[in-house]
Amino acid sequence: MKSYAIYDADLNRKRAIGYLFYYEKAEAFVIELCEDLDEWEAPLLFQGLVRQGIYTVSKEISLMWVKERVIPSGRQNIGTILKNHRLIKYSEMALLALSKGRSSQDACYLNIVEEEEIPEYIKQRRKKNVQECFVTRDNQLLCMFIDNMVRKVDLTKMTERYKEVAHVLRNEEILRSVSIGVGGYTVSFGGVIEISASELRESGVLLP
Repeated sequence: MKSYAIYDADLNRKRAIGYLFYYEKAEAFVIELCEDLDEWEAPLLFQGLVRQGIYTVSKEISLMWVKERVIPSGRQNIGTILKNHRLIKYSEMALLALSKGRSSQDACYLNIVEEEEIPEYIKQRRKKNVQECFVTRDNQLLCMFIDNMVRKVDLTKMTERYKEVAHVLRNEEILRSVSIGVGGYTVSFGGVIEISASELRESGVLLP
């Protein structure tokens, strides 16, 4: 995993506004925003999240932010651009690193950081992610979190909020295909649906 601090040169703050984590195996990004960030300091794409008190940015929205800052893969002369930068294939992360995340749309930029430079409260936030999970015979999802919390989630009670869960429950193969998403931020069922770790913590019954 690679870690980057996100700064905004237009703000009167020397601290980062957030941290971008790149999971190399999955080629996925997740952004964690700083807890003292207000909606007016946040990049436009994240203002709605901050307004709701959400500081963990999903991998889908994180990727949108990244794509805003790199040359699109469909650009006509992309092959020449990659060759000039000695890149074998198109990679958002490689292009992002080359530009340090700078974009004409705002004053944000990236600095690579080591794990020990990441604020403790963000480390604690990430410890609330899922470390291990499995489904029992009676359609209970047992989730073990990185902070050692264990919760039991009744999947049959989640069908109202997540309509796809009903489909998962009717298909044994998909149900048993449960896996942990990137960084433990989600639990996935065969690509049909992903449920966030925070939702599982809130919905599940705490086990001793």
